[in-house]
Amino acid sequence: LSPEPSVTPATTPSPAMPVSTPVPALAVDPTTCPGGPGLWESCQDSRCCMDGSMCFAKDAYYAQCRPSCTPGIHEDDVPGQRTPWSCTVLSPEPSVIPAPTPTPAVPVSTPAPAVDPTTCPGGPGLWESCQ
Repeated sequence: LSPEPSVTPATTPSPAMPVSTPVPALAVDPTTCPGGPGLWESCQDSRCCMDGSMCFAKDAYYAQCRPSCTPGIHEDDVPGQRTPWSCTVLSPEPSVIPAPTPTPAVPVSTPAPAVDPTTCPGGPGLWESCQ
């Protein structure tokens, strides 16, 4: 008998696997940072805002603290800067604390057995003078 071929089922999205798409967002659960930028200020570097607003990305080069954001062109942008907003919510990168480096175990040396000069362990040897 030959083994049955293995079949891998196709993966389809399910309600348990949400798909992330930018949607209009409100500052309901803001990530705040003390001393960070305030409303309408750039948050590209901090990725958080100090006043309860959210840090929304316009593109890979600019983000701003805003109360809400709708993807697309914003008519309130400066003429010449009216490019689409992605409105991706940014948050600070988690601090990575390196794991402590394990201290190498110190090998425990077993002391050599004491040699009784009056015996000849293993019989006469090099000098043939054990008695």
